[in-house]
Amino acid sequence: MELGDLPYEVRTFYDFDIEDIIDIVASERGRPYAGEDITKALSPGPPGGHFAYVTVQDITDRLIGWLKAQPEGDSTASPESLVVNITVVPDLRRKGVGTAMLNHLIEEIRAIGVQDLRAQVRPDEESAIAFLSARGFEVDSSSGPEFLTFVRHLA
Repeated sequence: MELGDLPYEVRTFYDFDIEDIIDIVASERGRPYAGEDITKALSPGPPGGHFAYVTVQDITDRLIGWLKAQPEGDSTASPESLVVNITVVPDLRRKGVGTAMLNHLIEEIRAIGVQDLRAQVRPDEESAIAFLSARGFEVDSSSGPEFLTFVRHLA
Protein backbone atom coordinates (compact mmCIF):
# COMPACT_ATOMS: atom_id res chain seq x y z
CA MET A 1 0.00 0.00 0.00
CA GLU A 2 1.10 3.57 -0.53
CA LEU A 3 1.05 6.46 1.92
CA GLY A 4 2.06 9.49 -0.07
CA ASP A 5 5.42 8.45 -1.49
CA LEU A 6 6.09 5.85 1.20
CA PRO A 7 4.82 2.27 1.02
CA TYR A 8 3.38 0.80 4.21
CA GLU A 9 2.02 -2.50 5.45
CA VAL A 10 -0.57 -3.62 7.97
CA ARG A 11 0.78 -6.49 10.03
CA THR A 12 0.11 -8.34 13.27
CA PHE A 13 1.20 -6.71 16.51
CA TYR A 14 4.37 -8.07 18.13
CA ASP A 15 5.72 -7.50 21.64
CA PHE A 16 8.56 -5.35 20.31
CA ASP A 17 5.94 -2.83 19.09
CA ILE A 18 4.86 -1.87 22.61
CA GLU A 19 7.23 1.08 23.08
CA ASP A 20 6.17 2.62 19.77
CA ILE A 21 2.50 2.11 20.64
CA ILE A 22 3.03 3.81 24.01
CA ASP A 23 4.46 6.82 22.15
CA ILE A 24 1.52 6.92 19.71
CA VAL A 25 -1.06 6.75 22.50
CA ALA A 26 0.79 9.43 24.48
CA SER A 27 0.73 11.72 21.45
CA GLU A 28 -2.99 11.06 21.07
CA ARG A 29 -3.86 11.66 24.70
CA GLY A 30 -1.31 14.35 25.38
CA ARG A 31 0.01 12.43 28.37
CA PRO A 32 2.09 9.34 29.06
CA TYR A 33 0.46 5.93 28.97
CA ALA A 34 1.63 3.19 31.29
CA GLY A 35 3.44 0.49 29.34
CA GLU A 36 2.04 -2.29 31.51
CA ASP A 37 -1.50 -1.14 30.65
CA ILE A 38 -0.82 -1.45 26.93
CA THR A 39 0.97 -4.76 27.42
CA LYS A 40 -2.07 -6.07 29.30
CA ALA A 41 -4.50 -4.58 26.78
CA LEU A 42 -2.68 -6.21 23.87
CA SER A 43 -1.93 -9.54 25.52
CA PRO A 44 -3.46 -12.44 23.61
CA GLY A 45 -7.06 -13.22 24.40
CA PRO A 46 -8.96 -16.35 23.52
CA PRO A 47 -7.84 -17.95 20.25
CA GLY A 48 -9.55 -16.16 17.40
CA GLY A 49 -11.08 -13.63 19.77
CA HIS A 50 -8.41 -10.94 19.97
CA PHE A 51 -6.91 -8.98 17.12
CA ALA A 52 -4.11 -6.43 17.16
CA TYR A 53 -2.44 -4.83 14.18
CA VAL A 54 0.07 -2.12 13.54
CA THR A 55 0.84 -0.18 10.41
CA VAL A 56 4.50 0.31 9.60
CA GLN A 57 6.13 2.38 6.89
CA ASP A 58 8.22 -0.01 4.87
CA ILE A 59 11.18 2.27 4.20
CA THR A 60 11.60 3.93 7.61
CA ASP A 61 10.21 1.05 9.70
CA ARG A 62 8.29 3.68 11.67
CA LEU A 63 5.16 2.44 13.43
CA ILE A 64 2.43 4.88 12.38
CA GLY A 65 -0.78 3.33 13.69
CA TRP A 66 -2.28 0.57 15.76
CA LEU A 67 -5.62 -1.15 16.03
CA LYS A 68 -6.91 -3.37 18.79
CA ALA A 69 -10.14 -5.36 18.67
CA GLN A 70 -11.31 -7.59 21.47
CA PRO A 71 -14.47 -9.44 22.44
CA GLU A 72 -17.13 -7.39 24.11
CA GLY A 73 -17.73 -8.38 27.73
CA ASP A 74 -17.06 -12.02 28.55
CA SER A 75 -17.28 -13.32 25.00
CA THR A 76 -15.58 -16.60 24.21
CA ALA A 77 -13.43 -17.65 21.27
CA SER A 78 -16.34 -17.06 18.88
CA PRO A 79 -17.35 -13.49 19.68
CA GLU A 80 -20.42 -11.99 18.04
CA SER A 81 -19.24 -8.46 18.76
CA LEU A 82 -15.80 -6.86 18.99
CA VAL A 83 -14.81 -3.54 20.52
CA VAL A 84 -12.31 -1.74 18.31
CA ASN A 85 -9.77 0.99 19.10
CA ILE A 86 -7.77 2.73 16.37
CA THR A 87 -4.97 5.26 16.75
CA VAL A 88 -2.85 6.84 14.02
CA VAL A 89 0.04 9.25 14.55
CA PRO A 90 -1.28 12.81 14.22
CA ASP A 91 0.92 13.82 11.28
CA LEU A 92 -0.37 10.94 9.11
CA ARG A 93 -4.10 11.04 9.78
CA ARG A 94 -6.52 11.29 6.86
CA LYS A 95 -4.14 9.34 4.65
CA GLY A 96 -5.87 5.93 4.75
CA VAL A 97 -3.89 4.31 7.57
CA GLY A 98 -6.86 3.80 9.93
CA THR A 99 -9.04 2.65 7.06
CA ALA A 100 -6.41 0.12 5.96
CA MET A 101 -6.22 -1.37 9.46
CA LEU A 102 -10.01 -1.44 9.83
CA ASN A 103 -10.46 -3.13 6.44
CA HIS A 104 -7.79 -5.69 7.36
CA LEU A 105 -9.65 -6.47 10.59
CA ILE A 106 -13.04 -6.75 8.89
CA GLU A 107 -11.66 -9.14 6.29
CA GLU A 108 -10.38 -11.46 9.03
CA ILE A 109 -13.33 -11.32 11.42
CA ARG A 110 -16.05 -11.90 8.85
CA ALA A 111 -14.50 -15.34 8.31
CA ILE A 112 -15.07 -16.30 11.97
CA GLY A 113 -18.63 -15.00 12.20
CA VAL A 114 -18.22 -11.71 14.07
CA GLN A 115 -21.41 -9.76 13.48
CA ASP A 116 -20.72 -6.34 15.00
CA LEU A 117 -17.90 -3.91 15.62
CA ARG A 118 -18.30 -1.32 18.36
CA ALA A 119 -16.32 1.78 19.26
CA GLN A 120 -16.70 4.36 22.00
CA VAL A 121 -15.63 7.97 21.58
CA ARG A 122 -16.11 11.13 23.58
CA PRO A 123 -18.65 13.54 22.08
CA ASP A 124 -15.89 16.14 21.53
CA GLU A 125 -13.77 13.79 19.37
CA GLU A 126 -15.04 15.17 16.08
CA SER A 127 -12.43 13.51 13.88
CA ALA A 128 -13.12 10.06 15.39
CA ILE A 129 -16.86 10.56 14.96
CA ALA A 130 -16.35 11.57 11.31
CA PHE A 131 -14.00 8.60 10.72
CA LEU A 132 -16.46 6.06 12.13
CA SER A 133 -19.50 7.59 10.43
CA ALA A 134 -17.77 7.56 7.03
CA ARG A 135 -16.98 3.86 7.47
CA GLY A 136 -20.49 2.63 8.15
CA PHE A 137 -20.66 2.99 11.94
CA GLU A 138 -23.85 4.39 13.45
CA VAL A 139 -24.53 5.82 16.91
CA ASP A 140 -26.04 3.11 19.10
CA SER A 141 -28.91 3.68 21.51
CA SER A 142 -26.66 2.57 24.39
CA SER A 143 -24.67 5.82 24.12
CA GLY A 144 -24.41 7.86 27.29
CA PRO A 145 -23.46 11.46 28.05
CA GLU A 146 -19.73 10.74 28.45
CA PHE A 147 -19.24 8.44 25.48
CA LEU A 148 -20.96 7.85 22.17
CA THR A 149 -21.14 4.18 21.26
CA PHE A 150 -20.90 3.45 17.56
CA VAL A 151 -21.77 0.12 15.99
CA ARG A 152 -21.20 -1.32 12.54
CA HIS A 153 -23.15 -4.43 11.59
CA LEU A 154 -21.10 -6.76 9.42
CA ALA A 155 -23.67 -9.41 8.56
